[in-house]
Amino acid sequence: MTATQIAALVEVHRAAISRMSNACLAHEVARDAALPRSPLADEVRRVDDAEVERRKQAARITNALLALGRTSPEITANLTRLGFVGRRWASDNCPVFRYLRSLDLPVRSVDSMLVRLLDGGRVLVPDVIGTWMAEYDGYAYPALVEAVAA
Repeated sequence: MTATQIAALVEVHRAAISRMSNACLAHEVARDAALPRSPLADEVRRVDDAEVERRKQAARITNALLALGRTSPEITANLTRLGFVGRRWASDNCPVFRYLRSLDLPVRSVDSMLVRLLDGGRVLVPDVIGTWMAEYDGYAYPALVEAVAA
């Protein structure tokens, strides 16, 4: 067989596989349409969609936190560069909370263990961020403490 014949044979096989896939899909759609629907099917789908959305939200928050840096000095430098300051021991007013809120994330509070969401959900804080927050609350990084007017 020549290379041209092999290429033509491969193309014939690809077309056949595509037709079979389309036929199987059409059969599955027709079969599913003929099946009686459970009254709970829509509810399950709604719950599944909500869970998918929660997981996406958790991933966005985790990625945003990890974008601050992989070490305490990196996190400090990035928060300083971005201009985020806050108050110690204020889970709803610390630099990390303000950073997340600036990204329009639905965050209620942040501590060294959890990000609490407005809808009641929770996201685990990555270890490096938790360590940084404990250091911040332990009086490290004074440049990131908001000046309080007297």
